[in-house]
Amino acid sequence: MRNNCPYYTHRFDPETHRCKGCQRWQAGYAPKKAATKERAECQVCAKVQATHAGALVHHGYKRPGWGCIVGDCYGAGYAPFPAHDRLDAWLAQVETHKATLEQTIAAGEPEEIVQQEIDYDAPRRYGQKHATKLVTYTRAPSEGPHPDGAASEVRMAWVKAHQAHEKWTSLVRARAKRLTGQVEECVGEIARVSARIERAKAQQALVAQAAQAGVGNAQ
Repeated sequence: MRNNCPYYTHRFDPETHRCKGCQRWQAGYAPKKAATKERAECQVCAKVQATHAGALVHHGYKRPGWGCIVGDCYGAGYAPFPAHDRLDAWLAQVETHKATLEQTIAAGEPEEIVQQEIDYDAPRRYGQKHATKLVTYTRAPSEGPHPDGAASEVRMAWVKAHQAHEKWTSLVRARAKRLTGQVEECVGEIARVSARIERAKAQQALVAQAAQAGVGNAQ
């Protein structure tokens, strides 16, 4: 017997999609329960979420598995759309972040780059992920032409300098690509948020006009 079912395994009817023994619904066929909480559109993420006391509840978070949530949507805890107070604040943050990224790009090549890498020397148990460590790379100048005919020590030093320069060049390229991509993401987010703010203002204006018309008709 399984879950109070007289059958060892559930026997679902092909028409009703319910178990013949315990009336359990077959996976994917149970009717959806009606929403018991009020729902509204979030200002920032534009998704419909549950509300409590006129404000949006927690959403947009992750559950790492240690008994708490991590992260939250920027619109959680505030009035739903068409209110745009959180949109205004989010727009200011994105514009500030974009300006910071552009200043970083304009500053040019840095003197050092800190990168997170896998620490293969750290002990770990079977099945566990490798630990990580922060590695600092400093600017590596060009190694110059290959020292043909020089002593082995000189050639080995040139090889190490060449490897360091290649590593530094790849890190600088990856950094520039990452920063440029983040600026493009900010530009797209600014356009999206600006459009939502204009839409919110238009809806608020329509609501105000309807309210004034209703007051005029009542008089």
